[in-house]
Amino acid sequence: MKSIKLLLISLLFVVPLLAHADDGYIAWKKQVLAEISTAPIDEAGTTTFAYRDYSQPVRDLADKRLAEVEKYITDHVNDSTLLYIRGWLTRKKLYFYIYDSQQAGIVDLSTDNKAEGLQEKYQSYYRKALDLDDAPDAPAHLDHYMLTAMGTDVLAAPDIKEKAMKKKIELTQKGNALHPNQEWGSYEFLLGTYAEQRDYDNYLKTVNEMMARFPNSSRMNELVEYKRQAEAAIEKRDREAASVTDQHDVYAAPDPKVIVNGLSVVKKVEQPKAPAAEKSGLNLWLLFGGGIVLLGLIVFLMRRKKV
Repeated sequence: MKSIKLLLISLLFVVPLLAHADDGYIAWKKQVLAEISTAPIDEAGTTTFAYRDYSQPVRDLADKRLAEVEKYITDHVNDSTLLYIRGWLTRKKLYFYIYDSQQAGIVDLSTDNKAEGLQEKYQSYYRKALDLDDAPDAPAHLDHYMLTAMGTDVLAAPDIKEKAMKKKIELTQKGNALHPNQEWGSYEFLLGTYAEQRDYDNYLKTVNEMMARFPNSSRMNELVEYKRQAEAAIEKRDREAASVTDQHDVYAAPDPKVIVNGLSVVKKVEQPKAPAAEKSGLNLWLLFGGGIVLLGLIVFLMRRKKV
């Protein structure tokens, strides 16, 4: 009788755990990640990407998956990949809205509340995913493809792109690489983010890090030149700052917009503007930074054609 009692007590604890483990979440997550991934899944390069166009079935699938996210989020709130999925699908909703606006002849969404709300929402999910990924014992971790999607997102705020690329670099340095030039390429995207923001200090710090990481690189001369120009930019910035009482006169925020699919979309990120005097001494460096940003846009447009 005593053993039966112990068995019943054990079942009270075990059954709920089994039910939780068998809630279908793992299989569901695997399916959704396959649907949103453009990465090859076999040797033939086949993908399971399900968001190739703006048709109603595709929109219905996005709505269905977002509703399912809400069902799972309470029990799996610490899963960074679930927050990534939530962010990716919300971002897709933004692109549906951009497309519909374009079809309706609306070319400026910089004051559109719905576009702004969707943008802020998906970026908040991305930030949460990146924060959750910091925990060593996280139930799941972001992979290269997820980090690349966030780090090269043309609408993402600089802090998202920066943290995603740093994480990708860290993964690569731990030996988790998909191709030989992955670390260098990730550093280039990171430099592009700093160049876009005129963040001279972090740009210089990253160049120094690259020089230490790749001491025998055939492109060392480029890094030396980037370092020289970054140091010159910092010197000019500090010299001019010392002689100007109102910093806002020097670092005025530009119009916070970004063009996507021919539309002007709000980008609520204040970006310090370099003084005119600095631009003449940074031609090569800014050209490099602009090239990285352009590369990101090209990647986006190529993926856009596939969608």
